[in-house]
Amino acid sequence: MRGKLLVAVILLASCHSKQETYTIESKPIVESVYASARLRAEGQYDLSWAVGGRVMALLKKEGDLVQAGELIAVLEADKAQAQLAGASAALRAADGYQTQVQSLWSNYQMAQLNRRDDSLYFERQNRLYEQGIGSRMQWEKAQLKYQYSRNQSEAARSAYIDGQRKLAAARDQAKSAEQLARSARGDYQVRALEDGKLFAWNVRVGEMVAPQRPIATLGSASRFYAELQIDEVDAARVKYGQQVALRLDAFPDKIVTGSLRHIDQQVDPKSGTIYLECSLDSAQKLTQGFFPGLSAEASIVIQEKESAIVLPLIYLKNGKVTMANGDQVEPKLGIQSINMVEVLDGLKAGDELVKPQ
Repeated sequence: MRGKLLVAVILLASCHSKQETYTIESKPIVESVYASARLRAEGQYDLSWAVGGRVMALLKKEGDLVQAGELIAVLEADKAQAQLAGASAALRAADGYQTQVQSLWSNYQMAQLNRRDDSLYFERQNRLYEQGIGSRMQWEKAQLKYQYSRNQSEAARSAYIDGQRKLAAARDQAKSAEQLARSARGDYQVRALEDGKLFAWNVRVGEMVAPQRPIATLGSASRFYAELQIDEVDAARVKYGQQVALRLDAFPDKIVTGSLRHIDQQVDPKSGTIYLECSLDSAQKLTQGFFPGLSAEASIVIQEKESAIVLPLIYLKNGKVTMANGDQVEPKLGIQSINMVEVLDGLKAGDELVKPQ
């Protein structure tokens, strides 16, 4: 029994004393910059009401597709509705003035006829008077009658023109008031700005909201991009157009690819990071289960080599490696990935290294 126990102890000790080794080989290596990322919908925007009030109706559900101009939410608008009703009534009343203007037109037409008749009668009496036929009194009477009908005709014309002007002014004023009232009522309605998807409501029916408060988030239903943040020490290494690989937390088995399209030219003083944007490849189907706000880990490809002599970073200690024979070697290193580094000189394929303690 003691003999078996001694053998087990010896075997266990030998297992613990055996060090891990690595044989250097040639393989692909990619140098990249790590970034935290968050998904955004292309054209993403927030909607708000121009006025405050109580939410009366939310006409779309989160996840629904919307069309540009489609009504999606309504505030209570009793006051605005009353103003619109009053303005519409004023416009109808202004239209009713047309009857009065038509009456003024009829008066003017009748006055014109009387003027013409009295003018003809006066001309006839004037010719007779010049021939010595008829009395002075008859001539003056015809003249006065003509002058009176002429004055009446001019007064009727002025009344008609004035009536037209007042009608036009009343209609313009009433129409403007109605348009303003309709516009004010429109402030109590929220419509989608573009075709896309409703991602989130930030209010509930019955809730009181303040003017300009964001109430909904919308954006493209099928096109997304990623917001990235990198440490300021990596700022000089990133460039427009560099390839990016993203692994979303919600889809750990799926790699989404894209390229850098925007790099902020300033550092956030609070976090010490730089903001970037990555457009995602359009060939990828990014619809089912993709939402704004999904978090991800991103790798920005700085450079890559298809074949390089590499070793694991964990085999380096203070810039040196330990060979299988115990020698310490300080290799010249090249590009570095998350866990591997390129060897430019000092080691060759087939060399065996010992993992440092």
